[in-house]
Amino acid sequence: MGHVISAIYEQGVLRPLEPLNLAEYSQVQIQILGTDPAAKNPDLARRIEDTLSAAGLMKPSSVPADLRRISEKRRQELADLYAVGSPLSEVIITERDER
Repeated sequence: MGHVISAIYEQGVLRPLEPLNLAEYSQVQIQILGTDPAAKNPDLARRIEDTLSAAGLMKPSSVPADLRRISEKRRQELADLYAVGSPLSEVIITERDER
């Protein structure tokens, strides 16, 4: 008995999107095959973005034509200028340890 189902990975658990015809405590093997809806339909990502933008749920991701990449040196200068305290990851770890 083998068939393909779709599932969502959420908080460390695979949750099937359809009921499974399995007895309790059945042991199964799982093969992870990622899905990329945009790869199947290249127009999908653009249509989703247009819909969310029209609903006011996101801003379009278009990049202004006059936008230039900054050099690594300038990026570091800005990081040094605006850096405050420790990296966010360290703040989160510290807060987690204090609980």
